[in-house]
Amino acid sequence: GRFEPELNVVIREKKEFKLTPAEAATLMYFIRNPNRIISREELQASLGDESRNISSRNLDNYILKFRKLFENDPKSPVLFVTIPRKGYALKR
Repeated sequence: GRFEPELNVVIREKKEFKLTPAEAATLMYFIRNPNRIISREELQASLGDESRNISSRNLDNYILKFRKLFENDPKSPVLFVTIPRKGYALKR
């Protein structure tokens, strides 16, 4: 997939997938911080004012969505990886 930040859209296999503003902001944060463990708390803080409405569960769902959009095999992620008890990382 390819992220078009100004449109909040990911393009994969010639289809467009719309992201919510919070999903787009979360994805952008990963892109700006590759190869580093990012905790849920840090992700929530990065969303600023919008973070009040976003739970840990929401963040988990964002990661699942990113895996569907960017991973060849979402069940065996190599890009959006989970670091047990620490958070997530975007491997580049």
